[in-house]
Amino acid sequence: MQTDVIRPTFWEVVLLEPIDLIKAQPHQALISTASVALMGSFAASGKILDPFVAYVLAIGIEWAYLRGLASDAKATTAWGAWLNWSAFAIVVLWGSLWCLKAFGVIPEAPQGWLAGFLAIAHVVPIAWLSLCSAMTHRASAQLAERRKRERDEAEQRRADREHEARNALHLEIEREQAKLAVWKDAQLFKADLTATPHNQPRRVAQPFTPGQVGCKHCGLLVGFSTPSEKGVLVRLGCADCRAKRKENR
Repeated sequence: MQTDVIRPTFWEVVLLEPIDLIKAQPHQALISTASVALMGSFAASGKILDPFVAYVLAIGIEWAYLRGLASDAKATTAWGAWLNWSAFAIVVLWGSLWCLKAFGVIPEAPQGWLAGFLAIAHVVPIAWLSLCSAMTHRASAQLAERRKRERDEAEQRRADREHEARNALHLEIEREQAKLAVWKDAQLFKADLTATPHNQPRRVAQPFTPGQVGCKHCGLLVGFSTPSEKGVLVRLGCADCRAKRKENR
């Protein structure tokens, strides 16, 4: 069965859902602003990313987190919990690393294991947070599709029940009509059995019309004016044929 799942529009995803989240948790807008500042500063450090791209990445990470929260609110899964903890961890990690860089603890060009750790810290949290957000969205979409399919199946079952009820009604009507026809036939048969000369309908004599009839022997058309003449012509033929038969005898 095909299902037409209602997908949210672009403006619902971009504006309405974040606005609803801000209404429920106004402080989240302020926290998100600080998180974007810390993550953007860290992503731009080390000259790995252009500063503009770094802040776009930070906004994308925060957006993925908020979007994942909205999806998890519709279909709660373990990915929603992982998303919360991952967002918390990435803000703590990137914010701490940025502060250490700002304080000069981490050099501008780290070497060895520190360079490897910073590379992992730049890449893995982004990938993991994106995965968690995608999985929460997937769970929300699956739940919407399952609910749509359940509604369609319930509607189909209701339509099937109505169809069966209509068929049963039609069959019942046909059975009643058949019973009525049998009853009418029985009444007619009963009336024929109980019929007497007194209750028979009076037969009205049909008016006689003179005419002509062909002789069955010679085919000659002979006129008649009375029923008896017509009967003689039909049974015995014309006068000439009757005379010839008498001579032959």
